[in-house]
Amino acid sequence: MEVAEKILPQTETASVKDGVIEWFAEFIQALSVKKIAYSSQAMTDEESRQYEFFATASEADIINRAREGSDIYFSKKIVVEYLKEIHAIPKRKLAFDLSGSEILVWIETENDNEDIEKQLILAEAKINAEFYRYGYRIDSMIVEESDHLSVPTHYVTFQQNSA
Repeated sequence: MEVAEKILPQTETASVKDGVIEWFAEFIQALSVKKIAYSSQAMTDEESRQYEFFATASEADIINRAREGSDIYFSKKIVVEYLKEIHAIPKRKLAFDLSGSEILVWIETENDNEDIEKQLILAEAKINAEFYRYGYRIDSMIVEESDHLSVPTHYVTFQQNSA
């Protein structure tokens, strides 16, 4: 028995199979169009290089490129969502370091404001709850102004608009 049949009722299994067959037909048609575009040099240089890479690269190189693309995609999404979460929280300095599947945050707050720290911890937890299933996480270092610590040199400082 196929996996889909174990999980889905019979009618849904047929629907899934029909959808997959339709997807294959559309995919093959799209690849045929790309083949003609490549053969007639109607593709952009970037798109041509991409197909040349896939046609000539090793399996490991292709998987590595996919991982790099995944890192870029999820890092952007995480930073944007994190900024949305903390936009109203007062902060003095904010910096990021993107390191593969981990986004490091350096955030400096005013002194002795535990409410702000709690809000920042909650924001981190919300982001991690959303993205952890994809293998990505955010990790915050919260410091206070009185700590007199500099942003680590490998972090990129986020410029905030002044109110």
